[in-house]
Amino acid sequence: MVKTVVYIEGSSSKVNGDLRKGFRTLLSKKVASEKFQIIPCNDKHSAVRMFNKDKSNKKVVVTDLDKHENFREQEVESLGLKNQDEGCFFMVQEMEAWFLSQPEICKLVFGNQFPNFTGDAKNVENPSKKLKEMTAYKKHPYHKVKHATDLLENLNIDELENNFPDVKRLVETLSK
Repeated sequence: MVKTVVYIEGSSSKVNGDLRKGFRTLLSKKVASEKFQIIPCNDKHSAVRMFNKDKSNKKVVVTDLDKHENFREQEVESLGLKNQDEGCFFMVQEMEAWFLSQPEICKLVFGNQFPNFTGDAKNVENPSKKLKEMTAYKKHPYHKVKHATDLLENLNIDELENNFPDVKRLVETLSK
């Protein structure tokens, strides 16, 4: 079986946490882990560069959109891709919007003091900044890698698929 290579925007260092493990645990809730391989590529442009260099047809790239989902097509073009069907998936606006969309998971990781978040997480302009502000009461507020691993592993993938169309498309693509 040929695995689909998943190039992800996110730290490849394991010093503060293991994003590869977090994403693997999350996606394995719906897709057999032997069907895909996670490769964290640090920043968005590195992920896209690695994706573009890979000559196989079993590859996808997952990056932050860093803007509202209405700008998806423009971002695909700015990254030098022809269209979304090339295997481009976005975390709208950032991966942290996934966390904000499931405040019960944030309470699990950060404690019951985590304030209630209401609203559409996809419309938060800077979800990582918002999450850091919401955890300012902690000795160690939200850290993009350290906390992301635990949060990713605990997310409800069914809820993510319902709230974020690219998550649903990613799961469908990896399941093939």
